[in-house]
Amino acid sequence: MRIAIYHNQHAGGAARVIEEYLKNAPKTDEFELFMPNTADTGFIDLDRYVKQVHHIPIPGSDSPFGRYRRALAIRSYGRQIARQIDAGGFDVVFANLSFVTQSPEILPYLKTPSVYYCPEPLRAIYDTSPFPEPRTPKSSAKEVFFWGYDRLRAGFDRMAIKRATELFTHSRFTARVLQRTYGVRAAVIHLGVDTKTFRPLSAKRQGFVLSVGAMHPLKGHQFVIEALATLPKSDRPKLVIVGPRGDFGKTLQAYATENDVVLELRLGISTAAVVKTYNQAGLLAAAQYNEPFGLITLEAMATKTPVVAIKEGGLAETVADGRTGLLTRRDPHAFGEAIHRVLSNQKLAATLGSQGFKDVHRRWNWAVTTEKIERLLKQAARTRG
Repeated sequence: MRIAIYHNQHAGGAARVIEEYLKNAPKTDEFELFMPNTADTGFIDLDRYVKQVHHIPIPGSDSPFGRYRRALAIRSYGRQIARQIDAGGFDVVFANLSFVTQSPEILPYLKTPSVYYCPEPLRAIYDTSPFPEPRTPKSSAKEVFFWGYDRLRAGFDRMAIKRATELFTHSRFTARVLQRTYGVRAAVIHLGVDTKTFRPLSAKRQGFVLSVGAMHPLKGHQFVIEALATLPKSDRPKLVIVGPRGDFGKTLQAYATENDVVLELRLGISTAAVVKTYNQAGLLAAAQYNEPFGLITLEAMATKTPVVAIKEGGLAETVADGRTGLLTRRDPHAFGEAIHRVLSNQKLAATLGSQGFKDVHRRWNWAVTTEKIERLLKQAARTRG
């Protein structure tokens, strides 16, 4: 098949899914990548797997007024990119979510069949922050200013998601959320993990707690701080947060100081450095709020790193309580107790790490995931008139 890949996302889990698909796709497929200049692949390498990359300039900027300009131009540049893709004579388009509109800008205007990988709804609109900013005149003015911007994005997102030929997501939890939010039905294709990259190393475990994800309240870093603060100071481990981006870091640093928790932020580090950090950690603490999937738990398991996670969202599907990790309710004391239990019991930590490693290699396989995505792409391609 000739497949157009549309990517307008920042570095992170969604971009990694596209990379892993391209890495494992049949050699008979041919790919071209269409990427607006707002996309940021960071440490994700998509270019090496495609025949050609189309870098597409779009209006606007990241300034407040620039974001409005970009939002007002969504339909115009969406049509333009869709026409460019349609002119290429592709069998199908594999579209990743867009950080501007969530559902990709091209979906309403494509004549070529499309498959949209939707990892989550537009959570900035539909999810309430678990750690809201203090109400100040500045924050109130910001909310008023961006009200129209958010309405533009939300309206386009609701319209565009229904225009995909095929839609898939990565967990039963997220499929239910998409049905409830948009009234759409999404196929469920569980993701895999790159076990060649995420693997055990000879690095010595240093006993710190690791939390991974963007610097955003929904990633639950602040909850991990609260949980660690419930432990006696003599048993309180250091917290290391690894994330690709976000402006929440200063707030987290202040919150850690307030709770007497030692915190180190490692932002924008390479994949190799992320893998090394997993291998050095005493455990991964996954406290995301209604996490759509939980790829970080699989990455940890692939490195034999024990996992303690909140029993919510996709995390409850990737972690088997008591076997490949520990799951707790969202209570700082219960979560802190689970962390202490693992860090203070080397035998338990080793058992969880070993069983998680075996589970990843048995069940969370990218070859199987890619085969299912490929099947869906062929199904969509057959609808072409």
